[in-house]
Amino acid sequence: MTNLSDLAQRQQRRRLERRLFKDMPAGWGKDPEDWDELAAAKDSYYYWWWAFLRESDEYRKARKGEGTEAMLHMAADFGQLGDHFPTWWFKRGRDIFAEKMAFPQVRKLQSADFEKYESNKNKLVLEIPLTIRRSTLLRQINKILDTEHAGAALRLHKFSEAQRRIYPKQRIRKTTFKPILDVWHMKKSDKHMPDWQIGEQLRLSPSFIVAAADDADTTAYKHRNMALTVQRLLRKAQALIKFAALGDFPRFR
Repeated sequence: MTNLSDLAQRQQRRRLERRLFKDMPAGWGKDPEDWDELAAAKDSYYYWWWAFLRESDEYRKARKGEGTEAMLHMAADFGQLGDHFPTWWFKRGRDIFAEKMAFPQVRKLQSADFEKYESNKNKLVLEIPLTIRRSTLLRQINKILDTEHAGAALRLHKFSEAQRRIYPKQRIRKTTFKPILDVWHMKKSDKHMPDWQIGEQLRLSPSFIVAAADDADTTAYKHRNMALTVQRLLRKAQALIKFAALGDFPRFR
């Protein structure tokens, strides 16, 4: 007869056989090329870390053995970035971002488990009587959790076991990265293009795009504000690139 404790251990091992990522909700198998995993990675902060890191001159120097210790460690971990994210992800990215341990889960303890149970400050052991209403149980459990659990203050990334972790203190919406990088690329391709023109071509702020009916004052006002929008995004791009190479992404302060 199968011991329930042994079954729980086998389930734990199976969970460890899957790749788990803090920024990708599902667990992924060990396939050499898991295309569903890749699709999720392309929609994650991991993709944008790779994309901004590719813009770093400091990172390129570190790949040649030049730079600070932090930069050299980054170069060793991230390796050759290339131009093709799927190639980099399957060769390097999935390994440095995958968790080394399975995510914790609520589980039922058997009597045999208590003999070897070790107290852990990150776990809470409860005795749950099954002779009272479910609604009463949940109310009592929630009352205990209100006291014992950090709630909204909990920082999940603090408990990550991945080789490289997403920067926990300052998050940026993923939808913001594309316009930031688009502005950076356009400015890099033509340093003499006026900032307002970059903004108009990318349609960053439609209200600041000059219309045919605008007079000189209105045109100047819109150009000035569009230029300020572009300059703000350029500053963010510079900071994101800088901190990406230092191992903190997404961070811009």
